Amino acid sequence: MACLGSLRGEFTCQPSHGICTLSTDKNSSNPVFQRVPARYVLCLMFFLGLMVTFLLRVNINLAIVGMVNTTSLEQSNVSTQQAVPTVQGEFAWDEVEQSVILSSFFWGYLLFQVPGGRVAEVVGAKRVFGGAVVINGILSLVLPFFTRIHWILLLVIRALQGLSQGVMFPALSASVIRWVPLSERARFMSFAVQGASLGTVVAMPLCGLVLNTWGWESVFYVSGVLALIWAAAWSVLMFDTPDLHPRISREERQYLKENLKEQHSDKSSWLTSLPYLCQWIFANLYGTVVDILLKKNKMSLLGVRRMSIIISHLFPAMSLLALSLAGDNTTMAVAIMTIAVTTLGAYSSGYYQNPMDIAPNFAGSLTGLMNAMGSVTGVISTPIAGAILQKDNTTDGWSIIFWISATMYTVCSLPYIICFKAEVQPWNDVDEDTKTAPVLVMSNVVSSEAEDGDVTQGLTKAEQG
Repeated sequence: MACLGSLRGEFTCQPSHGICTLSTDKNSSNPVFQRVPARYVLCLMFFLGLMVTFLLRVNINLAIVGMVNTTSLEQSNVSTQQAVPTVQGEFAWDEVEQSVILSSFFWGYLLFQVPGGRVAEVVGAKRVFGGAVVINGILSLVLPFFTRIHWILLLVIRALQGLSQGVMFPALSASVIRWVPLSERARFMSFAVQGASLGTVVAMPLCGLVLNTWGWESVFYVSGVLALIWAAAWSVLMFDTPDLHPRISREERQYLKENLKEQHSDKSSWLTSLPYLCQWIFANLYGTVVDILLKKNKMSLLGVRRMSIIISHLFPAMSLLALSLAGDNTTMAVAIMTIAVTTLGAYSSGYYQNPMDIAPNFAGSLTGLMNAMGSVTGVISTPIAGAILQKDNTTDGWSIIFWISATMYTVCSLPYIICFKAEVQPWNDVDEDTKTAPVLVMSNVVSSEAEDGDVTQGLTKAEQG
């Protein structure tokens, strides 16, 4: 039988009585771990980890419908982004209290964004990222118990969940710098961070099903159990560096040693988290200003939506063009990227609220469709960026990627700015017999990470202009 060759030097086919035999590295006890590169497993674990944490982040947006009593819901005209049958809750929280509960997560999230990167660099991403998921999972499991004691304890738990999640993206950067060669980072990061988007997409239907089947407490129980299951796999499969990994193949370890250049990463996670910290601050300030403009009738709803798209899409497009000219000037590149990511925060007051503008009764379905279509960009952009960098892994290659991104921002935003109408569509009307709970109107003051789908309660739907 002819020899079929080898795969990465780990498996060889040799003629032996007409049968190919398997040859593995004697330092590895399981050929499966040699067949799948360790860094690929790491990427998948980051993807699933972000997916779980975003589930933990947004689950309360749907669970709160089952927590608040029906009378309170009717009086405050509150509903949920996912259409669910009216349920009788046990907590008589008014609209202000519900707003505080939904925003409490970000009290802690803001505090640990920047220091989280340094902690990951010193302690190691395995313990920091994994510990954040474990803490979130445990807090989710105990949340129903403490909520019944006093609603202030619910605020504390949500703030602690936000505090622990503040380290996750900086920890991701700290790990990538030690595991992924520069030529593979675009693909690695593009895939990994899409777990955040998918987590939001999965959260709403999953939490809605659990809420209707077992009650609001089970939304937090299921989320917490999923987090702990992921953490168990993380503890076995993830290691801070290739040298610490006991099952990595000899070939992959050598490949990483040759392609991972010595880098000074002390500031990498700080610089990575800075744009998102600025985005969070900007999004909340901008959302507050927009709410005031709408409340005082200083601007129409249509004007707000168009202005938000100009800021969240065209400003980043111009920033990306400027970034392509920055060359090797690190300070200028960081400043431009910070501006680009910061202005993205306006998206939560723009297109993200459109489903509630045009079809309140179907806002949940439209938002899910919108997020699903948006997630496709991660699938498309990854191979495009990888192909470009494979041919030209220099600043010129990155410039091409920036120009493509800027073009997409512009091409996709102009039809919206020109054609969008902030008016309820005729097909939104439903019969009284089939009508479900109305749809939660999202405040303009919301979390604004590009990977976020968080919904916070706030301003009741304004007069549409």
